[in-house]
Amino acid sequence: MKIKYKYRSPLFYVLFYGGIVLMILLAYSGVRLREEDAGIILISIAVYIVLLIILSVVPVSMHARKRSVLIKVFFKKTRIRYRDISEISVEQEFQTAMIRGDKDHYNEILTIETKYGKRYIYRRRLDINYKNLIRHPCDLKRDFNESKFSQLKTYIEDMIKTT
Repeated sequence: MKIKYKYRSPLFYVLFYGGIVLMILLAYSGVRLREEDAGIILISIAVYIVLLIILSVVPVSMHARKRSVLIKVFFKKTRIRYRDISEISVEQEFQTAMIRGDKDHYNEILTIETKYGKRYIYRRRLDINYKNLIRHPCDLKRDFNESKFSQLKTYIEDMIKTT
């Protein structure tokens, strides 16, 4: 079973709001900039924008195999063997929009705990048809139960039982 998705890192909001506060503080402090500083400032702004873009679309892939699940976040790979998993859970949470242009949505949270005390937490934005939800509110529970993380959890639990 394989899942691929993109999510907005929580560091995005820290960097976004931190940058805004820093710019406001610099504007109100009345710091005089020299012409030599213009290049450094332009490079800093470009790096800031690139970091915001990268943190807004972090690629994640989860590949459940016969004996383990391989999780890739950017370039970092994590392999968790099924026999090492002590608990796995999926929860849903309602997230209000944090920046302008974003929408309220549900997040799905997959938590994997190992026998060695490590905890892995992954978040994913749920794809829910809100227009259809108004007419059929019972479909929300079905969407939660049939989500990708719920399917992955069921698959991993079945693999744990057979190994």
